[in-house]
Amino acid sequence: MLIYVLGIYIVEFSTGFLLEQITGKCPWEYTSGWHIMGYIRLDYFPSWLAFAYIGMNLDRLIASHHSAGSDWATFLYESAQLNYVAILLLGGIIIRNTF
Repeated sequence: MLIYVLGIYIVEFSTGFLLEQITGKCPWEYTSGWHIMGYIRLDYFPSWLAFAYIGMNLDRLIASHHSAGSDWATFLYESAQLNYVAILLLGGIIIRNTF
């Protein structure tokens, strides 16, 4: 799970940095809390960790039901493979707007 959170932080930092380099402004500019250059907030770590835990276990649940031949799980398993980025973005929106 720590690797997932590290990956989330790397993507968030890189995206914020590139957006600021390209457009001159990052859509999220953290000025409070423990932040690194305004791109990521380290105090969001517990929330990202919980999000990674839930996502990982949900993926395992869907994959196991998919292997067992459940139609609903097969649909979710096949469509979710392309939607992980959307799930991460939704998680980021929820976490940022909650705290």
